[in-house]
Amino acid sequence: MSRSERLTPQSDYKAYRWQRFALATPGEWEMLQFARSAEAGRCSWADRYAFRLEMHWRLVQGPPDWERMFKDYTSRLVSQGEEMVTPHCQHGAWRGLATRQSGLLIQRYGCYVAPRQCLVEMVFLGMAPEDDEVKSVLDSFQAEEIRNGCERWTAFGLDARVAAGRCLAECRIEPARAQMRFAAGDEEEVYERLGLVAHWLAEPLAAWHRRRIPTFCDLACEREEEEAGHRIHILRGQRRRPGALGRWRSRLNYESLAWRCAADGRIYRQAIASAEAREFAARRLACCAALGWREK
Repeated sequence: MSRSERLTPQSDYKAYRWQRFALATPGEWEMLQFARSAEAGRCSWADRYAFRLEMHWRLVQGPPDWERMFKDYTSRLVSQGEEMVTPHCQHGAWRGLATRQSGLLIQRYGCYVAPRQCLVEMVFLGMAPEDDEVKSVLDSFQAEEIRNGCERWTAFGLDARVAAGRCLAECRIEPARAQMRFAAGDEEEVYERLGLVAHWLAEPLAAWHRRRIPTFCDLACEREEEEAGHRIHILRGQRRRPGALGRWRSRLNYESLAWRCAADGRIYRQAIASAEAREFAARRLACCAALGWREK
């Protein structure tokens, strides 16, 4: 399977990119739990009935001793009350085992991601070994590269290219709102998606956008651009950060873009505060096929 085939989900599958790991899950699965750390963490997906998938990752010193690791892992699972169903199985680069606990079948698959020096484990809950979803998710997984100085994040309806080195500092998921904030020191990027617009937007988008500009921001430029049938409102200036004794700790270039998607009617917004003015050369947030990315 080629790289492009792995990255392009089936029609009823949904693509996710998180901490430079990419995978596609069945469309009815939603990410309900996530971790902000790139060194170790877990993301979990559930359908309307139960949790179906957990993805765990952690940095390691090098490739594991699979035989020894599986032996220790099996002993630990059995001691915790799980019944061994399949001690060894394999799908492509994934090595796995299956257990049963309180009637629930649990399939665990692990692989070593050499470019990241990371051990990744996929845990499928309550799914039969012959289910196509298990194989499809495993086949879709890959570690993503940094491209043009950016990492791509895709989740909760957001599809953003974030400057490499900026870590996920905050992720807020609420009804009709998704927001992710990335930061490195005083520099930051914010990506936002807002729904149910007709129920709360009672003013022109430009007026709403101006009110979203943070305190201590001096605007120097305001304009609109059109791209692929979307009117994008742009605000640019400098953002000051207060320090001790009434002094300014830093002064950063600031740019915020906001638009209403012509396809889904939602409002999308990106805001970047950076010492490098060149970061404002291009839009970093996609909303639909027309205003998306060429590579999938």
